[in-house]
Amino acid sequence: MTLAPPHGLFTARTWRFPVASPARIHNAAHGGTDNYQLDREALAALEQTAPGFTELLRTTRDWHVRVVRRLATSGIDQFLDLAAGLPHARDNTHQIAQRHNRDATITVLG
Repeated sequence: MTLAPPHGLFTARTWRFPVASPARIHNAAHGGTDNYQLDREALAALEQTAPGFTELLRTTRDWHVRVVRRLATSGIDQFLDLAAGLPHARDNTHQIAQRHNRDATITVLG
């Protein structure tokens, strides 16, 4: 299985075939709604190939939430979100930071 689109898939005018997206696969792992059947199938294939893959994605997200919360409650008020893509199924960086530090600003790149 590959996540890379087949050669010639994209043209100047059309996208002819759906391709699984890492961002949507991640969204599916967290129970989000911004994914397609193709993404859920790719997640299932990844889970079959690497048992525990879905739990790993969830665990790393939980770590991210804890780190942002800790930084925000420690007075950090500037955050740079480099992994911005699809809205997350759960808290996004800016939501976590601003919940714990009203003065927090988040610059989103990506």
